[in-house]
Amino acid sequence: MTARSAAIKGLYDAGEAEREDRSSAATSVLKRDEERIKAVLKYDKKHQLCTVEDKWYAAWIMTQADDLDTLERAYQLAQETMNARYTNGPWLVAYTFDLKRVAGGYRQSYGSQTQVNERNQRCLVEVEPTVTDEQRATYRMKPIADEYRLVLDTNGFRDDPPTLDSLHRRGLYCPPQAFKARDAKLIAPPPDEPGAVAPETLDPIPKGGG
Repeated sequence: MTARSAAIKGLYDAGEAEREDRSSAATSVLKRDEERIKAVLKYDKKHQLCTVEDKWYAAWIMTQADDLDTLERAYQLAQETMNARYTNGPWLVAYTFDLKRVAGGYRQSYGSQTQVNERNQRCLVEVEPTVTDEQRATYRMKPIADEYRLVLDTNGFRDDPPTLDSLHRRGLYCPPQAFKARDAKLIAPPPDEPGAVAPETLDPIPKGGG
């Protein structure tokens, strides 16, 4: 089991080492992402994701998938790590929730997802307005103004205030682009899907990055 966990961690490390190359959509990196996804899905199918770390690394690797079933599985694994009170579990639950919703053509809830618009700018995908910063903090996510600031800075608008109005004015607030055709409205349901521990039942979440 130790050797298998080391192999899963190695797949994670290899993917993280190629983070910058992935952002440029290098075909070779995308191909290696596919291979890493297939490898962790194989472990998962054989019930060989035994430790909470195995599940966290596997879920993160699966976030590079381009099919909804794999993203849904990433979300389920993230929930398992949160339920096990893994430090970065709540953050990954929120991140994978946003990712799978956007991939399905819905608004995100926590503000973790961006896409490239028609002008080749990095824009924030529409965020469900009823989700509060207090809810974001429960899942160790940043306040939404921090996400506004990041998107504005990324596009060179460092003097603009970090507001939704600024994003609208700069054309940096974009509708989700689904992986597949959709028939539903662009509104995400509440993020309390079956299987997740209710936020109020969790121990206080340590500060730090995800």
